[in-house]
Amino acid sequence: MSYCLNPKCKEPSNPKNANRLCCINCGAELILQQRYRVIRRLGKGGCGEIFEIDDNGKRKVLKRLFHKDKKLIALFEQEAKVLSKLRHPGIPKVESDGYFQYQIDGSKNAIHCLVMEKIEGLNLSEWLEKQNHQPISEKKAIAWLHQLIEILEKLHQEQYFHRDIKPTNIMLRKSGQLVLIDFGTVRKITDTYLAKLGGNQELVTAVLSYGYTPLEQINGKPLPQSDFFALGRTFVYLLTGKEPSEFDEDEHLRLLWRESAINISQPLADLIDWLMEPSRFQRPINTDIIRQYLQALESGSLHQLQEFKKLSLQKQKRYFSAFTTFFELPKLQLNWKIFMLSSLTVTGLIMGVRYLGWLQNWELSAFDWLMRSRPGEVIDSRLLVIEITEEDIKKYVGDRYKKYSIRDATLAKVIEKLQKYQPRLIGLDLHRYQPRPPGRKEFIEQLQKNKNILLVCFSQASINQYKDFLPLPELQHQIQEKFGFSDLENNDPDKYVRRQILHFDSDLNPYISNCTTPYSLSFYLAKRFLEIEGITLKLNQNEEWQTEKVVLKKLATRTGGYQNLDGKSNQILINYRSPWGQEKIAKSLSLTQLLEAETDSQLKELVNNKIVLVGYTAPIAKDDFNTPYGRIPGVWVHAHQLSQIISAIIDNRPLLWVLPQWGNFQWGDFIWVAIWSLIGSLLVWKPRYIYILFFFNSLAILLLYQIALTTLTYGGWLPFVPSVLSLFSTQGLIIYISYRKTHF
Repeated sequence: MSYCLNPKCKEPSNPKNANRLCCINCGAELILQQRYRVIRRLGKGGCGEIFEIDDNGKRKVLKRLFHKDKKLIALFEQEAKVLSKLRHPGIPKVESDGYFQYQIDGSKNAIHCLVMEKIEGLNLSEWLEKQNHQPISEKKAIAWLHQLIEILEKLHQEQYFHRDIKPTNIMLRKSGQLVLIDFGTVRKITDTYLAKLGGNQELVTAVLSYGYTPLEQINGKPLPQSDFFALGRTFVYLLTGKEPSEFDEDEHLRLLWRESAINISQPLADLIDWLMEPSRFQRPINTDIIRQYLQALESGSLHQLQEFKKLSLQKQKRYFSAFTTFFELPKLQLNWKIFMLSSLTVTGLIMGVRYLGWLQNWELSAFDWLMRSRPGEVIDSRLLVIEITEEDIKKYVGDRYKKYSIRDATLAKVIEKLQKYQPRLIGLDLHRYQPRPPGRKEFIEQLQKNKNILLVCFSQASINQYKDFLPLPELQHQIQEKFGFSDLENNDPDKYVRRQILHFDSDLNPYISNCTTPYSLSFYLAKRFLEIEGITLKLNQNEEWQTEKVVLKKLATRTGGYQNLDGKSNQILINYRSPWGQEKIAKSLSLTQLLEAETDSQLKELVNNKIVLVGYTAPIAKDDFNTPYGRIPGVWVHAHQLSQIISAIIDNRPLLWVLPQWGNFQWGDFIWVAIWSLIGSLLVWKPRYIYILFFFNSLAILLLYQIALTTLTYGGWLPFVPSVLSLFSTQGLIIYISYRKTHF
């Protein structure tokens, strides 16, 4: 015979389906997974149906879930997972491929199936009914307790507990072996799960069987000891022939059942009551204790029984107190003065550590992370960058001096073509000390006759070193008018460019160099551009560059996360223009695209009235630098620096700023860190458990991150790392003080 599993089949048990591959009525497949043929339906209960199947001549059982609820599906999958792991004669055997899903043609929902060993026999409820509800003997009770304890031991060793032990879930094989079934409600024991039990809220889905479920499980907090309670109630049924719900309870919620169990000894009755203790903490700690009790009972060593119970209670107390103590915070018996003093102490220590520079690397990394997290900005339409790429180098390769250098003649054509479309300024981020023939004469002529061109030299290159970075000899008399230095401030420990030098004071420059220009290329271009726009940058009494409304505030020795700047040059922090949403902060062309452009209208739109920067972006030039946004070619770093000054003065785009300070005392940062230290002390005041404190701290850190990110978007660099450290350190100090006060 073949039974059709299609829920919509009108005649699933049609005899004509025998030996067929597909149902004669609905066309559904009758052979599942190419091996299982369903023979007959055995029953239906709860959320599933049970069928007898044939697996290549072996009779097995198939359990089918017919509900679509996600929780029920998860429990069904869990049952398959647990049974496939466990190997014991008292547990139905399931192969690793025993769980599968299939779909009936035209149905969108999968049907979940589990194939398991067929247990020949009756469940204990059926068995006792067949015995006319005659109670079992003490000998049989002890024998069955041994079997069930062994099964539970196997289950608990695998870090699971059953949660639904009752007579209908225990089967008796013809061989006399008991088998525990229905593992759909098992629960994994984890540290997280045990930690949840310390809270007051209902955290675990309840599984209820009237008369067999302990109080803690009804409240949603079952434990492995809950299985012992249900086991005890099961044996009340077996030893009395009555359901546990038929008995009354005393004022301590203990079941009054002994008068109905007339054929058992007091020690066995004591064991059953011990298993059913209303408090989970009063039950046996594990299966080993129960086994030892049974062995003492069988051997007549009655004097040992109370010792076993006492030992179990001691272990149980230590077991639960270990978890609750670990996850429970000490009760705070401190006044507000202790909280304030703890906050100030921690703030002072952290700011002292910061003053020594020990937090600088962490703070700079956090600064970079926040910079990268900012929202994207529109490109700066005043700039155009001419990139000299790998393809350009291959096409316009230079002479023997440097294999990546573009010829002077090519650069002369570049300048000539750019000037045709009237750019405001041209910045050549190209070091040209040595001739790059041919075309040297034409190149120098273009530089001399066009006043809007600025070149670069390297102020830290001496006359005897790095000669290629020195000014053009032909323009030695015009260094201060035609040159800006290309030095990028990357003296941070991680060699990142986060600062922009505006100018060097000649008496403070320790390097002997022919590059005597006072201004950096980016600042000089910005200064010249603003002058064309009618805006004058001048030095104030603090030696800081300013216009009528904007001050380019010079970095102090201690600024933000920096604790050891030299303070010898006029420099500011770089507020990089966030490139998210586009690859670059300004429009760009390659050298080839510029020289071979066919339409004048396109070039005129790109070049006219713009500041044009020309520089290498090819990796072979090795002219790239670490920045918060990764490695960027030097010409683009100059573009960021140039853009930030012009945008700050013309567009009111914020420059980077820090909280106020007095000299080297960063009192604004101190107050900010103290606030978060105080928040940390307030958060630890009320929670009783670590995981609740962890939740509150997570919200606090998220809030701090959002404040720091939003503030940085508007230019403010807040001390993020010291704030996080102060929050946690204050809590640690308060917990320690409370612990010492409580325990010593």
